[in-house]
Amino acid sequence: MLILFYFIFSSLILPLFSDSYPRVRYASCQCVGQLCTDVEVLIQAEYHQQLFSILILTLEAPESRVHAHAAAALINSCEGVERDTLIAYLDPIVERLLKLFKPAGLSPANADANGAGNENPTGMKRYVQEPVITTLVMIADASEDTFTKVSFSLFPLRLWLELKSCY
Repeated sequence: MLILFYFIFSSLILPLFSDSYPRVRYASCQCVGQLCTDVEVLIQAEYHQQLFSILILTLEAPESRVHAHAAAALINSCEGVERDTLIAYLDPIVERLLKLFKPAGLSPANADANGAGNENPTGMKRYVQEPVITTLVMIADASEDTFTKVSFSLFPLRLWLELKSCY
């Protein structure tokens, strides 16, 4: 069973993350997210390095739906993962999630405020915001006290969220 799973995971699923079509990469994020739910113990114990490495790279995908789905797959992959395992990936994951929350070249001054309820003042789409925030919360919960060293970089994000909830 373990050998068959390794073959499926490494030979069939992981190569799809480098496919040229965004829909294939989106589907591969969906597949990995589902595998993290279905065979949580096996994939997190045996394949965490491949899993986190590929999802971290996919967070930098040029298509917003692909990197949003990679963030959603990270939510499933962080559930039940050992704290010590997650700590090795904490900095690159948080760094990329924060980059997603503040896209380069967008500022409140030049963002389209009339995004029909789909964008915030930084121009970020809501379908990207939600998994990014949820993933940050999930990582904070899974990494426990270790997350405090990066929590200071989240103050502007928290302030923005609290201000937004007032309106």
